[in-house]
Amino acid sequence: MWGYIEGILNRYQHTSNALFYLQSIDTYRGSSYYIDKVSVQDQNLITASFAGSLLWAKYIMENLKLYSEQTLDAWYRYFSTGQVEYFEKLIASFNEEIH
Repeated sequence: MWGYIEGILNRYQHTSNALFYLQSIDTYRGSSYYIDKVSVQDQNLITASFAGSLLWAKYIMENLKLYSEQTLDAWYRYFSTGQVEYFEKLIASFNEEIH
C-alpha cells in the first residue's frame, strides 16, 4: 500500500491491518479517516486488511459493475460460508444474466 506516500489516506476513509502501523509512517496524517473494518470503500478508493481480501474483491466487482447484485451476493455468500445453497444460487444467477 503506497497511497500514504501521496497522502491519499490522509483524505479518504480507509483501513489497514492496524492503525498503529500506518501511524508509524512519517507522512501518514489520516488517523481521523481510519475505520477499523476488514474492508472500506470511500468513492473509488477501496482498502482492506489482509483478512478483508474477499470483501475487497466484492467491492471492486461492484464498483466495476461486472455482475448483477444477485450474482455478487451469491458469490460473496458462497465464498464466505462455503454453503452449497449459495453455489446453486451463483450458478443460477449466471444463467439469468445470459438470458
